[in-house]
Amino acid sequence: YLIAGNTGEEFEPIRQLFLIRLDASGNVVWQKVLDAQGYDQNPKAIVETEDGSFLIAGSGIVHWVAYDRAYIAKIDQNGNTLWYNQYNFSGSDYLTDLIPASDGGYIAVGHAGMVDYESREHDAMLVMKIDDQGKEVWSKQTVEPRSGWTAYSVIPAEDGGYMILSRKSVNGNGVPVLTKTDLTGQVQWEKTYPDGANSQNFNRLVQTEDGYALLGEHVTYLDWSSEWKHQYSVLSVDRSGGLISRELFKGPPIYRVGTASGTPDGGYIFPGTVQRG
Repeated sequence: YLIAGNTGEEFEPIRQLFLIRLDASGNVVWQKVLDAQGYDQNPKAIVETEDGSFLIAGSGIVHWVAYDRAYIAKIDQNGNTLWYNQYNFSGSDYLTDLIPASDGGYIAVGHAGMVDYESREHDAMLVMKIDDQGKEVWSKQTVEPRSGWTAYSVIPAEDGGYMILSRKSVNGNGVPVLTKTDLTGQVQWEKTYPDGANSQNFNRLVQTEDGYALLGEHVTYLDWSSEWKHQYSVLSVDRSGGLISRELFKGPPIYRVGTASGTPDGGYIFPGTVQRG
């Protein structure tokens, strides 16, 4: 297993990329700290390449100006850095997911925009293709001002294109968006799934027998207590994005929901934080 995170000294604002490789029994094979190049590193996705190397995608924050800078790093089987590329689109950009492209290279998704204290006229869902050396082949930005529109998950579509799960803010509520693109990132169709005054934060898209499942959380505003109720949620859609069902799961109060995943037997697994007291 390869695990990516970050590490830093106490009172030190810059955190560096921290990698640990484990064997099948959980023993540490090696651990590495990669040079952050002046950026606070936040890895979000790992892809193993055909030659046994790894690509790691995420963002690096420049603390003194609070800008995000999207990056992808390639390391070999022993954790040595082969290349490290940063990508600048609009001033504050980050990547959230990365997969092999259907026609070679890789597809990354995330957000392109500006920081909160500047103009939010450029808030865009970001889709980018890179080649095997990390060079940008093309990128697409779908702009909607002051929406915070961010892509969180991308998977291959059955016809060779891509399915992209994203979220944007509509009247202060988080609304999930499912976008179908072709191989060049051109949008073929797009569906949104609002739920009244409730917010939905889905961050993982998986393929199912009937279509697709959006995995994440459903947030209900409790007017009587001025609080929010967080629940694990699965939103199921057909292959054309038509809504099939919306499932909410009961349980203890959840404070934060992590990134869910599909399981080999066709189920789902959800990590998160339970609030006590």
